[in-house]
Amino acid sequence: MKPSTQPFSPAGPLTAGIAEPLPVKAYLSPDPLDDDSCFEEDWISWIPGYLNSEEYGLSYLHPQNIELARRIESFTEEQFQMAFMRLKSLWDDKYVKQMAVGIDYTGMLGSDATASFDYNRSEPECGFYSFAVHTPLLYKYANKLLQSEQNPQRTLNLWEHEIIHALDYKQILIASAFAGSENPLNGLTYYTLRYREEGIANLLALLDGDIDEVHSIQEAKALFAKNCQRVGKELLALEKTSDNDRRKIYQGYDFYEAGPWLILDMLSDYYSVMHGIDIATIEKRIQNKETISEREKLRILSAALRFISTSSFLGRIDAYLNPEGLFFQ
Repeated sequence: MKPSTQPFSPAGPLTAGIAEPLPVKAYLSPDPLDDDSCFEEDWISWIPGYLNSEEYGLSYLHPQNIELARRIESFTEEQFQMAFMRLKSLWDDKYVKQMAVGIDYTGMLGSDATASFDYNRSEPECGFYSFAVHTPLLYKYANKLLQSEQNPQRTLNLWEHEIIHALDYKQILIASAFAGSENPLNGLTYYTLRYREEGIANLLALLDGDIDEVHSIQEAKALFAKNCQRVGKELLALEKTSDNDRRKIYQGYDFYEAGPWLILDMLSDYYSVMHGIDIATIEKRIQNKETISEREKLRILSAALRFISTSSFLGRIDAYLNPEGLFFQ
């Protein structure tokens, strides 16, 4: 996700009354100072600001490198904290013991993302949520710290996106049951659910005016139907699908641009009854680049998390796909 261009102050009424900082812990993974980490120097020496010196035997033991690591961890925690503050009201009924943010400087996680929510390692029932910083974001953070800027460019909406995924944990877990299936129809189902998953996570970005490649609900519906028609034909032409097959067929990032518009459309019935505001009005305000209040944005996001479940999303998409001749049984 691209960093938001709109400033946000976490000191508003929605975040007042927090007695103590969020228990967030950022850490280099693996820890270079852990004797059991099987650490190798080449894994970390690429980071901007890292000093290649054998003055202390091994360069990662140099005080400058230890300090750099701690600054990166601290800055990551600050960024996460600020993003969480905006969404704090949506967590009031959740048990949070720790938000753990692993900083993957090795690239071993193999993700092309900048950051991620790891639902496999998270245990919400125990209050534990797991996130990761990947190498592109680590490079950006280290560069900003190296340049000693007073206010390094923030990446708050990136973390907001991942924190919303954490709020959506149960539904993401349900959708994940389709993710690794060799059955082509299950693969198609998972593809459509990516529009729900990323659509909800990117809903704030849409309401902030940060989505500029899809411009209306109607445009999003047409793009969704077109993509599903293509993906469906390619998947259903195979008896079984591999991870590599699905990765190639799913290519593209329209989930992030079209998904939020689809979520907005599916909210139309619920939201007008709950708050007396027509979603068409919200759509026009987004298109006209009019300011939507912070309270309104969080109401819309809260309604999406509450009402647009995996099953309800699948139940609604027939209205988008039937004109293209693609049905879900």
